[in-house]
Amino acid sequence: MLAKAHVTFSSTLCVQYGKGNEGSTVRHGQLNFRASVATPAMLGGKSIEDLMNEDDDNEDDEQEVSGGSDDGFPVIEFRMINDRANHEGSEIWDAQISAIVQLNKEQNINSPSSASRITNSYTLKDKATGGESLQHNLDKKVFYPLTLSPDSHPHFSRIWYARHTLNAESPLLKREIRDMIVNNGGKWDKDLNCWEEIRECLNEFCSLRVTIKGTSAVSASDVYGEYVYEFEDVCVGWRFANMVYEKPPKSCMGFGSKDGETRTKIDTALLHDIVPQPGGDHEPLHETSGAGIKNWFSSSRGIIGV
Repeated sequence: MLAKAHVTFSSTLCVQYGKGNEGSTVRHGQLNFRASVATPAMLGGKSIEDLMNEDDDNEDDEQEVSGGSDDGFPVIEFRMINDRANHEGSEIWDAQISAIVQLNKEQNINSPSSASRITNSYTLKDKATGGESLQHNLDKKVFYPLTLSPDSHPHFSRIWYARHTLNAESPLLKREIRDMIVNNGGKWDKDLNCWEEIRECLNEFCSLRVTIKGTSAVSASDVYGEYVYEFEDVCVGWRFANMVYEKPPKSCMGFGSKDGETRTKIDTALLHDIVPQPGGDHEPLHETSGAGIKNWFSSSRGIIGV
């Protein structure tokens, strides 16, 4: 029997695009590195805050290194924390995550190109997503797996940022948008890089279920966790606020440092906090439903930088 994993998921799905997504391949890897295993020695004497600020200041450099993010495709991102992030020896070993999205079948058969794929045996093969669904009843819903990056973590001790690229294989995009990407040589149309167009491109999914499993370092037992997102949880043009900080070394009876090392800590109260993406284009709050607004104010600080 699986035990509950000591993890908490962010309540918001952040979509980043255009300038807010430039160099994001490098930035995304750095965020996961800094938040999981980085020590002050590994960071070359720089503070966590300094390195986080470099993400905005050095976007042009990152773009040159990464060559963009998958031909400019938007990404949708969530994060989770190890509830015992500030305690040593509380890691989740060999952690793996997966996601599956539930769509109304009508969203897959509205267009003529999609309708023609339904055979007499009521089987639909969705070439864009690589998914396959049995169509026994046109009122039922369909499920598709989502590709997450990264989808595994050998040593989940602090924060885990996971993202899905909104490209021609993503079931989170409407059929006509995926067809447009294919016809455009597999590239994203930069004319769509505004929050209104991005919002219009998204498939209004019923639910997006994320699961995590691994082995707890505390109990040496297999653990499992899950979280279900709804379409109202999507926030376009925003990204997650930094929640990593450095704690000065403890002193011992006034004789200086106890171990001489600065500790990297996680401010768990900031898990749900978001900030506008670089570039200034982001979805205003009043354009979202009450459910989404509730998520943004789920912590004491809510939205930062507005």
